[in-house]
Amino acid sequence: SGDLQLMINKACANTEIWVAQGTYQSSGTGFVLKNDLKISGGFPNVGSPIFVDRNPNSYPTILSGNNTRRVFYNNYPPTNPLTSSAILDGFTITEGNFGNGAGMYNANASPTLKNLIFLNNNSTGNGGAMYNAASNPLIIDCQFIENTANNGGAISNASISTPSIVNSLFVENTAISSGGAI
Repeated sequence: SGDLQLMINKACANTEIWVAQGTYQSSGTGFVLKNDLKISGGFPNVGSPIFVDRNPNSYPTILSGNNTRRVFYNNYPPTNPLTSSAILDGFTITEGNFGNGAGMYNANASPTLKNLIFLNNNSTGNGGAMYNAASNPLIIDCQFIENTANNGGAISNASISTPSIVNSLFVENTAISSGGAI
């Protein structure tokens, strides 16, 4: 399917979605992650790939806001939060453009984020790549490159957010007011 959000919405709990190389545009408020679902990018777009065929460097899978909208909007109520069972692995998140969290907005949302590249996202508010409100995402082996915001060029944290950042790289992120990276 070319409609990633439709596949996320239809996926059963404890399953995986494998996404072929290519560019997928967010729509509406942005893509929304879901508990108990692993979404993996980096698969070839021909044949019937198996997991060992996955290579995000050779088969880039791009999730884009097309410089007109946010890429991800994970806004959950405190009584039913997004947990670390929501896994996003092997994508480039780019060209998000919005107020807070142009690449990814997390409110009561603590997904597991692995092998992601947040590239060239622009927030007119806080968190060019990512904005966290009452959220504690686990960020592993990610890159934050050339994101911009008023505060927190790459990441902005509010409302007692404490993301865990492991083995990740921050390069040339810019903030107009404070926190070029975080």
